[in-house]
Amino acid sequence: MTDDKADGRCPRLTAQLISGGYVHSAGVGPKDSTQYREVRAPADNPIYVAGLSWVSC
Repeated sequence: MTDDKADGRCPRLTAQLISGGYVHSAGVGPKDSTQYREVRAPADNPIYVAGLSWVSC
């Protein structure tokens, strides 16, 4: 993913697990940084839905 704004927020992947918990990737930043990110869930608690969120950087 790529951070395309210098707004103090870095994008990251967030996935909600079947149990209701969450897993997050590390954020990507600063502006114009591009990095591969992934999230992993335990075998007994798979990912229900995934999307983007932001974290301060």
